Amino acid sequence: SGFCGLVARRMARRVVFSDREPKMRELTRRNLQLQSPECGPPTDEVAAYGWAEGDVWPTERFGLVIASDVLYGPHSSVRTCQKELERFVHLLEHSLAPGGMVIIGHVERNCMARADLHEALQRRFVVQLLRADDCVSPELSSQPGNFGMKCSVVLLCTRAGEAVALDAEL
Repeated sequence: SGFCGLVARRMARRVVFSDREPKMRELTRRNLQLQSPECGPPTDEVAAYGWAEGDVWPTERFGLVIASDVLYGPHSSVRTCQKELERFVHLLEHSLAPGGMVIIGHVERNCMARADLHEALQRRFVVQLLRADDCVSPELSSQPGNFGMKCSVVLLCTRAGEAVALDAEL
């Protein structure tokens, strides 16, 4: 668990991992312990932040927020729950430091999820959508077992009028 955070940990001074599910937080802690020695001892935080009603939100702001494979679950229709989307986007905005960026890795799970997410994000952010072909070579995405890449996108989100200052955070 926490694959994107484990990758970020190799480049950033500090990473805050988050999952609202206790089992996933424990798995993340275990994965941190198993990392190679060149990463140093795990000093990163594993938190229980989430966007469901009553979930804890961070008190600090982050220059880079990465959310990957987070919007899924049983939906009663082919649309993503608008209340859930609004809480998710509000949590992202709340967590983002001035001049920061949100990176969302999204895998399409129903026919309207991407459009719903994009629309909700655009209410609060400037959004750039990258398709798999923009990020991964055709050779890689066409290999057996990688079909999910065709259904995946990355959304880069910044606040309107703010310059991104990621180099100060890494």
